[in-house]
Amino acid sequence: SIQYYSRLCSALFQAVTKSRHFKELHTYYFHNMIYDRVYTEPSLLNRTAVPIDWIMANFDSSYRVIIVGDAMMDTYELYDRSYDWRERRYSDRTGMDCLRALVHRYPFLIWLNPEPRPYGGYWGRSYLEIEKEVPMFRLSEEGIEQGMHRLMAR
Repeated sequence: SIQYYSRLCSALFQAVTKSRHFKELHTYYFHNMIYDRVYTEPSLLNRTAVPIDWIMANFDSSYRVIIVGDAMMDTYELYDRSYDWRERRYSDRTGMDCLRALVHRYPFLIWLNPEPRPYGGYWGRSYLEIEKEVPMFRLSEEGIEQGMHRLMAR
């Protein structure tokens, strides 16, 4: 569902790179929810997988983190352990466990969402659950500005 916004996301990260507000930029990809691993390429191939535990061990809590996604998936993706069909095993943590670990590690973390905040409905439940854990802003000029203020606050 985020494919529709790929150009907008690309423009966002190019602008972040050029802004010089951040010393370095690391971009990772995920499908629907962050689990035990993220990927260095949008193909999400196993050879590009990076464990989030490695990220948390190698990037200290001073890093600013921006998650971009529509946050609208089935709620089982939040609360059920994911099955890794490549390794034929269930992960040790749920998507929400992984998200909470990132929130705990990185106090300067925001979620940018290209979709408007839903009011009810089946697909809106996951959005509302994630919003309880992470400061969420609209992927718009105003939302990005609000999110950047949150990220840059001391």
